[in-house]
This record gives sequence, structure tokens and C-alpha cells, in this order.
Amino acid sequence: MAAKDTASYWKEKVVLRTSNYYARMSHRNRQVWVKLDTGNINSAAQMAARKFRLLKAEGWDALMPTKKSGDTITVGEYVSEVEGLKIVRQSTLSGYIKKLRQLAAEVKGISDRNRQSIKAHDWIAKVDKVQLSYLTPERIKRWRKRKIDERIACLYDLDDEDAHNRAHNTVNAILRNAKGLFSKKILERVDVNFSTLPLSGVSIGAPSIKPFQPEVDFDCLIDTAKNELDEDLHLIFLLAAGCGLRRSEIDRIRRQDIDLSSCKLKVVSTADGSVKTNNSIRTLNFSKGGAVFTAIKTYRLGFHLVCPENDRPKRKAEKYRCDEQFRELSHWLRSKGIKNAIQPIHYLRKAFGDRVASQHGIDIAAISLGDSIEIAHKVYNSHNKTKAIL
Repeated sequence: MAAKDTASYWKEKVVLRTSNYYARMSHRNRQVWVKLDTGNINSAAQMAARKFRLLKAEGWDALMPTKKSGDTITVGEYVSEVEGLKIVRQSTLSGYIKKLRQLAAEVKGISDRNRQSIKAHDWIAKVDKVQLSYLTPERIKRWRKRKIDERIACLYDLDDEDAHNRAHNTVNAILRNAKGLFSKKILERVDVNFSTLPLSGVSIGAPSIKPFQPEVDFDCLIDTAKNELDEDLHLIFLLAAGCGLRRSEIDRIRRQDIDLSSCKLKVVSTADGSVKTNNSIRTLNFSKGGAVFTAIKTYRLGFHLVCPENDRPKRKAEKYRCDEQFRELSHWLRSKGIKNAIQPIHYLRKAFGDRVASQHGIDIAAISLGDSIEIAHKVYNSHNKTKAIL
């Protein structure tokens, strides 16, 4: 294998973004995407080799002696800076970047017609040229009003209050994720000086958390699933409805996380991805001889518990290994009456939490779900044991 200080090594490593090549370099526990200022791969490889030798000899200050100006830096340049830090979980970072690009495109008026097509790279190239300084509070305020009106118009099948809340939640989620790229943890490490912090003058409302509302008879749904779903979909159904697992947790659960002898299931971070929060690390119990136990015991062997033959996507932060099965199960759940839930499989998780809260209390439900106590009390407040004293 070629040495890292040679052009032949970097020719296989450089990545083309918009019109320039970049190389990701590591030194002293830090990784940064280094812009090579050329669209020619041979020149980029030679430049990368020179910059790598300089980095090893003199450190990061010699490679990037001055910080970039936040007044002129573009979306693409800033994204490259943050990606090189490696201090945010990849799935979280991908969500932040996706929403920042969506915000920049919609504020700038860049059509999203090619956003999900094979020409997505053309759309990204246009968006990445937008300067962060263009996203002023005034422009975002106008975008917010326009976006909310558009969302409410799309939700004509819901009542006014529900449509209004969903529209506001959608807009706030975009802003909250985009703003995540400018957290204190990131700004302390990124090589950019901002005179005015992007989105700093934009108010973001707290997400509205609605109490759980059953849409279907849970027991009837469980019986129907047993009779109609194939082995893959039925196991996914049971892990969500019988254990309260998230889709990401179902997707990466391994055989070694299951102990049939003690009827325990561990939810932990793996090489495929990290848990959502520290609360998410937990051990769940299931009944010996019950539906979950039987489904796991009879399921075919494999490294991953669910769909063991499926490969992990290369861009694992953006796609589930069991993505096709999740879509198929979601379609089936819609056909059985789960219409209002944004994510039908997540509805199963909430139905599980509601059942646990009713039988064992909200605090136990929170622990079983890996949620915070505060959120669980808001979602399952119908099970609060409050009484009038007069």
C-alpha cells in the first residue's frame, strides 16, 4: 500500500464536492476535510500529499493558519468543516446537515425538484454555494410563515388545531436541527469566526408533545398481525409492540443481545450505531413461552436478529438495514387503521408504553421505553394517579 505522503495514496481517498476535491486528514486526535482547490483528481492527489506532509511536520496551524470568516463561508464549506470534527454522532449530524440544506434551499428559493432524484448532487451543489450570512432572521421569519401556510394547506384532512400544531412542529424541527450545527460543542472546535452566529436571532418553539391516543384495538391488532404477517414483519411488529423498541434499535439488534434462558433483551450501542440517549441503554424482560420469546426462538440464525441476510448500507446514517421491511410493515399498519400517526411503527412503541403505564405506572413505562420521565408523563398522562381531595 502506498505511503500516506504520496499522491498515489491520496488519489484513492480524495472526494469531489461541488467543483473541488477534499481530503480528510487526521492529526493529534482531530479529523478535518481539507479543501484542495482543484477539480482535477491528479492535481488534488498531489496537493493532498503536500498538505499531509506539511500537517505532519508543522501541525494544523501551518495547514490552516487563519480561521474562515463566518460572513462569507458557504453552507458547503461549513458542512465540510463540521464533518471533519467527528464529535457528533453520524446519524445526528446527517440530520442536522439535511435540515440546514433544506432551510437554505427554501429561503434562497432553490427548487427541490431534484432533491430526491439521481440529480440530487446538482441540488446539493447549488445549495452548498449559499452563504450562511444569507440566512438572516428577517428572511427566516418570512420563510417560516410561508412554510407553515403550505404545511397547513397540505394537512386539509386534519382539524384546524391539529394541522396548525403539526405545521409548527415541522418548521420548528427544521430550525432546531439546522441550529444544532452551531452548538457550543461544535463552535469551540470549528475553524470559523462568526461575527453573528447563524440562526441566533431566530426563536424556536418547544415541540408540542401530544398525549397518546389509541387509534385501533391493540389486542385485535396483535392477533391480526400473527395471522397475516410473514416471519420478518411479525418479528419487527413484536419487537415494537411487545418490547417498545425504536426502528433504529430493531434494525441493529444482534443475536448476542438476546438471552433466551433468562428472557432478557439488551439495548446498547453497537458498531452499526449509537443509542439515542443514555436513557436508551436498558435491559428488557419478556415472558418465557410468550409471543416475543417464541418468535425469537424459532427465527433463523444470523448475526443480526432481524433480517440477518440484509447488508448494512454504506451510508448507514441515512438508511436502515431493514428499510424495505419497515416500509412494508408501515403500509400494512396503515391498512389496519393507524392513520394519524406520523410513523406507524413508532405508534406500536407508544401503544406498548401505554399498556405498561396502565399496568405498572408511568415511571416504569419510561424506563422500559428508554424515555425521560418528563416525556413519559406528558405522553401517558391519562394514567396519572391523581385524585381530588374535596
